[in-house]
Amino acid sequence: MWRKAILLSLAWLVAVPIAAADVRVGLEVMQPRLILGEPLHVVITVQNTSGRILDLPFEPILAGMNPAVVAGVPGGGPMTTPAGTPLACEETETALITATFPWKMGSDFDIAVPSGQTVSFQCALVLPVALRSKAGAYGLAAHYEAQGRHLGQLGAVIGGPAPQAAQYVCNQCWKGTVDSAPVTITVEAPSGTDAAAYQAFKGDPLAHPSELLQRFPTSTYAGYALAQEVPDYSNPLFKPVPPADQVRRSRDEGKTVVAFPDKKFEAYFLHLDRFMQGGRVPESLRATLYGFYGDLLVQRGRFPEAEAAFQEAVKSKPSGGRALAYYERAKGFLSALQKK
Repeated sequence: MWRKAILLSLAWLVAVPIAAADVRVGLEVMQPRLILGEPLHVVITVQNTSGRILDLPFEPILAGMNPAVVAGVPGGGPMTTPAGTPLACEETETALITATFPWKMGSDFDIAVPSGQTVSFQCALVLPVALRSKAGAYGLAAHYEAQGRHLGQLGAVIGGPAPQAAQYVCNQCWKGTVDSAPVTITVEAPSGTDAAAYQAFKGDPLAHPSELLQRFPTSTYAGYALAQEVPDYSNPLFKPVPPADQVRRSRDEGKTVVAFPDKKFEAYFLHLDRFMQGGRVPESLRATLYGFYGDLLVQRGRFPEAEAAFQEAVKSKPSGGRALAYYERAKGFLSALQKK
């Protein structure tokens, strides 16, 4: 979740609680129609509506809102992962936290949020067994809560005394529970190649990505396996789009790369190439996969295909993170390729 490992020596500090009405929670499902076994990509927003700064912890989870049993919880309580823990936006390579203001962590896992400002979480969630094995419509909501007490921090000096719990003062710690409005998702049974992959891996096709790419390279699930290896171009260390004249000169001179020198990456490209030509790209991965694919096609000298891929990447603008970086990069390449 949005915190680091908690050490036993950290101290709990209690603060004056703030009312739950001071926080508004929203949930956006990036792809409301899924097939069994697909991850659920969501954006959870938490807005401070109190009129003052609030220190907010960030561990939003999804709660099943169905009146029927969801994941074994009568009444549609919090949905759980296969391990039995709440569904949460985990701190993984597919997760991203952004805000409408400059921010930094105040303690191990909270942020001082100005009034009227919003913190957003984007992540892919592993659906509970109930949604990975039974098609149907499910209602979901984002659940957010805090106890009004936050963890202190450890401080240490090399050669000095043992670390002590730091004096972290939380004057505006929020306490309460709030849910978003429910959102409906539809989980459908897979068909064709997807059905074969789903059955072959006993309902969990993403558990063995390498074997999945070998046996079912154009399945929908293969797209998610390939997306796991896409670099994060939102990182400023990655090279920007080359100057427009350089891109056009490479195209006009017919510069090509027959094969990438790294054999492992070349094998990855061949899998990606086959999927992009014969598979179904999930909408939640549109900008990322098409953008990265177009980037690689430019390097291979396949410019007409690259331009077509970039056109697909910019069909809808993502709300942030890695996908937005590829969206903007695709726009940059298109501008370079189309400029007279």
